[in-house]
Amino acid sequence: MTRTLFAFLLLFAPLCANDWMDSVVEKEFARWEETGITKEMVAKTWAACCTRKKHLYRRYQVRSGAIDGQEGTFKELLTEIRKRYPLPDLDIIYYHHDKVKAGFFQGWDPDEQNAPILVSAKNKDLDRVVLFVDYFYHAQDDNGGWHGLIHRLNKMQKRYPWEEKTEQLFWRGSSTDGFYTKESWQSIPRGSLVHLGTHVRPDLIDAALVNVFPWHTDDMEWLENTFRMDRFASPVRHLAYKYQMIMDGVTCTYPGTQWRLLSGCLSFKQQTDDVMWFFEPLIPWKHYVPVKKDLSDLVEKILWAKEHDDEARAIAQNAREFALNNLMKEEILLYCYKALCKYAQLQKQ
Repeated sequence: MTRTLFAFLLLFAPLCANDWMDSVVEKEFARWEETGITKEMVAKTWAACCTRKKHLYRRYQVRSGAIDGQEGTFKELLTEIRKRYPLPDLDIIYYHHDKVKAGFFQGWDPDEQNAPILVSAKNKDLDRVVLFVDYFYHAQDDNGGWHGLIHRLNKMQKRYPWEEKTEQLFWRGSSTDGFYTKESWQSIPRGSLVHLGTHVRPDLIDAALVNVFPWHTDDMEWLENTFRMDRFASPVRHLAYKYQMIMDGVTCTYPGTQWRLLSGCLSFKQQTDDVMWFFEPLIPWKHYVPVKKDLSDLVEKILWAKEHDDEARAIAQNAREFALNNLMKEEILLYCYKALCKYAQLQKQ
């Protein structure tokens, strides 16, 4: 297909398309508008991936609708997109992990172009990679994964009306946001949250660490004795609490961000420089309550929510409506299609 035809198809994409998707896609690919994406760029970028941890990078080629590449969630995503849209010819690289760091491009000439690497999340200033759907997303699993979770949350959230929810912030998560030592832990947000809930304001915060990994500390015994530990808590269990915490681990939490927005609870979102594909249209104080990266104003914001319950409830409902209108399967596939069409338009044969 020609670039003109791609543009035509994109123009007449389904009416459910949201303008913000086009804005995000244009910004993500702005770096390549003048140069395009050449075969040489793809070859050099793939070679750089192979000299690092090759198993974290995947290369997929689409020719006349046939998809060639490693089996897994990303190939299934492409297959699902192909069922709905005319999938363009592509030669793409996908990062099958948390996020590509700026250090990947050390040694590259600042003016030298790499091919776009599709990523789940990134630092907002890293323009050499392009936001795509996270690698956990399973487009063909309607019982498990994000799809199954959607059905369970929509069913179960009705059992936890706002008026009956516990007025506490509830959080369970891993120690993936830093290296925990006796000297450093106070500057690490997840540890600070657990400390706040355990020793400062247990009336406002119920927080604990789960899945603590040895490579996140040099003293596992100290960590487990210092921080409250608990078992994994399912998203459904969170529904009993009014307040939820969206905060980074290695990078943005996914699908933790998505299901918290959908939950009907009020989300407190940590301010960070890491972003995902649907962050641009999220508005602070409309879809979530913003808190500083170090959580130093979290207690103040929770107290605000308790004193302004009607406003808090409205924000929670706005977030749920956003998720229902933008983070369901059809919208996810549409965003992916738009991004792939833009890639194809810039791709030079």
